[in-house]
Amino acid sequence: SLNITADFLSVGNMGEPLFFKIKVLKLGKSIAFTECEMMDKDDRLIASMTHKKAIFKVQKCDKLLIRHINLAIRGFGVLG
Repeated sequence: SLNITADFLSVGNMGEPLFFKIKVLKLGKSIAFTECEMMDKDDRLIASMTHKKAIFKVQKCDKLLIRHINLAIRGFGVLG
């Protein structure tokens, strides 16, 4: 990671799921720029985040990395 920022705007309720909207802003040859919004079940914004990630040529990817990339491409994720 080159840079990660997180602005927490509210609190979630203990034991309730959190939902994520993830957007890839730009995917370059060596850096990926992403943003993410974390919401509660009532679609209330909990946090807003940005992430700059260095990209390296990878010969083999593990299943977890592939899952995270697929979630980012689809534009959403769920934690809970």
